[in-house]
Amino acid sequence: MRYKKADLVLYFNYPRWICYWRAFKRLFVKHNALDDRATGCKETIRFSLLRYMWTFQKRVHRQIFKLQQEYPLVRFIEIKGDSNLRNLER
Repeated sequence: MRYKKADLVLYFNYPRWICYWRAFKRLFVKHNALDDRATGCKETIRFSLLRYMWTFQKRVHRQIFKLQQEYPLVRFIEIKGDSNLRNLER
């Protein structure tokens, strides 16, 4: 529903290893600017999250392709890493 109303879609498709690295880094390295947890809620990583991250690309690939075909006028940008993101900022 949102895709068809969008002017621009940004698809963050980082490699799995980066996603895993950053999830574990967040667990051990506290960053005050990223304090988005509820009061008293500890940062944790559950197996269900790791499984979700591992299977994400396989689950959404067909859906994204279908949406791109169905709405070709929506600008679609796939960001595969930090260098893509930096280039987008310029």
